[in-house]
Amino acid sequence: MVNKGSVLYQERNLSAWFARFLDACLIFIAHYVATFFRDYTSVLDPQLAIGTLVAIAVFTVVGDANGLYRPALRSAPAKVELGKVWLSWGFTPPVLLTVAFVTKTGDD
Repeated sequence: MVNKGSVLYQERNLSAWFARFLDACLIFIAHYVATFFRDYTSVLDPQLAIGTLVAIAVFTVVGDANGLYRPALRSAPAKVELGKVWLSWGFTPPVLLTVAFVTKTGDD
């Protein structure tokens, strides 16, 4: 099947976009909770904010590559849907760790 037009035109169903937004909100909330109890850091610090945005972008790309946001997945058995979710979460940390290692900065 040949794709014609933009992604926005192809996905008329707003549930996929809502799922992406919900995933982004959950990642932000998890990062906020992780930094809430630290006195010397805030989720609004530039480096942490960039890290949150990178995590959201990586999870969205990995989830989209695994077919997590396809409308046909909603009618799939729960086992298949959970498998896609765990596969997406399983691929995201190694990608984030690779990005962190490649872009690390030192104190010197």
